[in-house]
Amino acid sequence: MSNVADNADPAKASCSAVSGTLVWNIIIGVSLVISFAVLVLYLQQPITDVHGFRQTQTALTSFWLPEQWQIFRYQTPVLGAPWSIPFEFPLFQIFASVLWLAGVPLDAAGRIVSWLAMAGTLYPMYKICGRLFGDNRCFTYCAPLYLLSPIMLFWGRTFMIETFAVFLLAMFLWYCMLAIDTGHFAAYLAAALFATLGMVVKLTTAPPFLVAAGLYALLRLRQRGILRSWRCVLGLGLVMGLALGMTWWWVGFSDHVKLQNTFGQHLSSGSLTSWNFGTLAQRLDPVNWGALLRRLNSSILGGDIWLYVLAAVSVFAARHYRFIAFAAVLLFLLPILVFFNLHRVHNYYQTANAVFILMAGGITYAGLDRSGHGVWARSLLILQLASMVFVFNTGEYAAPLRHPYMRPVNVGHFVREHTPEKTAIVVFGCDWSSEIPYYAQRKSIVASDWMLGKSPQMANTLDRHLGDLPLAAVVTCPRTEKEDPRHPVAAEAITHISNPKAAVIDGCTVTYQDGEAGGQTDAQ
Repeated sequence: MSNVADNADPAKASCSAVSGTLVWNIIIGVSLVISFAVLVLYLQQPITDVHGFRQTQTALTSFWLPEQWQIFRYQTPVLGAPWSIPFEFPLFQIFASVLWLAGVPLDAAGRIVSWLAMAGTLYPMYKICGRLFGDNRCFTYCAPLYLLSPIMLFWGRTFMIETFAVFLLAMFLWYCMLAIDTGHFAAYLAAALFATLGMVVKLTTAPPFLVAAGLYALLRLRQRGILRSWRCVLGLGLVMGLALGMTWWWVGFSDHVKLQNTFGQHLSSGSLTSWNFGTLAQRLDPVNWGALLRRLNSSILGGDIWLYVLAAVSVFAARHYRFIAFAAVLLFLLPILVFFNLHRVHNYYQTANAVFILMAGGITYAGLDRSGHGVWARSLLILQLASMVFVFNTGEYAAPLRHPYMRPVNVGHFVREHTPEKTAIVVFGCDWSSEIPYYAQRKSIVASDWMLGKSPQMANTLDRHLGDLPLAAVVTCPRTEKEDPRHPVAAEAITHISNPKAAVIDGCTVTYQDGEAGGQTDAQ
């Protein structure tokens, strides 16, 4: 009788393992479906929900890219002629443009590319988890957290390069780990390719991935001995040398192109260095850290309690898992410490490093499971996932998701309908945002206060700033209800329009040439 029972145990264990795998596949599948549903439900809405400034800047490049297919000197016509003011290498924009030319509306095309990159990051995540822990337990906990985190649900479906850069650099990290462990030339080549692409697409995303690769290399070299691993050291040196060299070239080249634009020269890497990095006083200000902590708890982890829950249960996680989870937390903090002002001002910047804190949470749960507390780990995971979905539907993203900012869309559409193609516009009162020019589908000067300070006589030299395009409209948008909509420089610019006619659209005054018919391309 005992023999029968003994023989039955393996079968029961096997059945239990299959059942457990099925449950995890269902959880990951449901998480993926929810994420995809958020993409589809809001696919057709304007890209002005949150940080429309940055979303439309990416979209504006994608719209004008097919005009000449100037990949290196690509156009972002928002600061006048010459129209090229390159920042990131436009790989994301190329994919969005190709999808648009294939018949997908451009707003939707950019969202789709962003979401596919986010979903694609699950592949290197799966591989990295397997390499670190030898099984898929880590991945089964990390993947749902990554997919359902409010920050990923929202920003993963925006017209932004963030998730695309994360995908490229996660692929670099995986191939770098593979190269270190196997020594295969193809792995080194792939690591160099993805590192280079990731860094020229968005350099500020790279630091935690580079440090993670370095830590893994040091761990392996310590186990083997540096002298016996000279090929590995040489290979990694070549990978990093190529990636850093190409990034250095791209930054220098893009700065050189910006210097040819009167206003673009003030946006070079050298001009923005202090703004990007921030100050020591900012880093020492507890108010700033309080704001970042609230953003971490709500937008990334799904509620104020979860950071403290994860910290508490980590005590009971297996030691190996706890150590790697702690390292992931430090990697999450690294880009914030380096680019403090960027992360302080822009809440979308955490999209690039949120994967590390989310993986820290997943690794903690996996370590809890590994140490014999699987029921607790699974229960807490499900509760946190539910909390994430609740916060996404009721928190800071809920209102803009359902009611995007429509003023620039309405103004842009009016301008497009009342101005001819192959003309330019000038916009006042919108900083240097691309929102109105994008929806107007017109090249432009968006004259911010800092631009007018650099060139107070801009209105007298419009011909030079607009290249060979005639001025078709001047848009003036008061930033507050009390602000005088009449702008002195705008008044001077309007004198360049013959037979001017004015209309007020959502509080913005659009002055255009009476009798001209507009042209429309079905981009949105």
